[in-house]
Amino acid sequence: MDIKPEDIDYSLHYKNWHNDDTRENDISYYSHYLERHNLYPEKMESNILEIGCGFGNLLTSLLRKGYEKQIGIDIDSSQIEHCKKYGLNVEHISSSDFFYESKESFDSIFLFDVLEHMPKPEQLSLLRDIFNALSDDGIFALSVPNALTPLASYFENIDWTHYCCFSPVSLSFVLKNSGFRYIVLRPTHKESSKLRELKKPWIDLYKEEFQIDNPILTPSIVAVCFKSEKAMKKYLENAEDLMKFDYVKRSIFHRVKNKIRALVSK
Repeated sequence: MDIKPEDIDYSLHYKNWHNDDTRENDISYYSHYLERHNLYPEKMESNILEIGCGFGNLLTSLLRKGYEKQIGIDIDSSQIEHCKKYGLNVEHISSSDFFYESKESFDSIFLFDVLEHMPKPEQLSLLRDIFNALSDDGIFALSVPNALTPLASYFENIDWTHYCCFSPVSLSFVLKNSGFRYIVLRPTHKESSKLRELKKPWIDLYKEEFQIDNPILTPSIVAVCFKSEKAMKKYLENAEDLMKFDYVKRSIFHRVKNKIRALVSK
């Protein structure tokens, strides 16, 4: 039997974490996510596309900010029906069919946690379609599982429909082969100094073995892509650096804490 991606009910997996009870928290998460990565479009009339819109939480967060010119697409009919229940502008269609039928240009395109669900040839085809559909000064943002994170195997295999995860090198490779030359790679969030210290063995290993300084170790990697250097520079002016860690403050805190412990134990 030839099973197609659209034959799979993805909601059976996602309902473990996302449902009507978690909806407001999920929408709030995306609001913070877009703000953290400086992804809110500059113009309210920007034309926005989300590929793999799922339950529509990202679209809803944008809509509540006043961005009304948006569309979401997904191959999972059950999730599309969920979106329609909340009045979202969504379409049950594959990305390849959508780009074949649509000749629109988009100012912002989002592809969060989708690429890893596709075979590699389809990944490249989709990214090239996105490049062609993106406006000259537009912004394309995506996230994928991070092969460098200490728990990479867990995140790759938690979802049966995952084909792969990505390192910063492999993600840059496929994006460049799709036409993108201006790419900013980011962690999904700013890790605490404490968590960063727990990951120090991996940080040291990547530096010693592969000469990778200050690696991204969050479960996913975010890539923000542009067609022009000017658009990328403008983005970076206001994007928070999520790879800065206050090791000095943390080190002083530990020294003081250890000193107090030593005095108390006497």
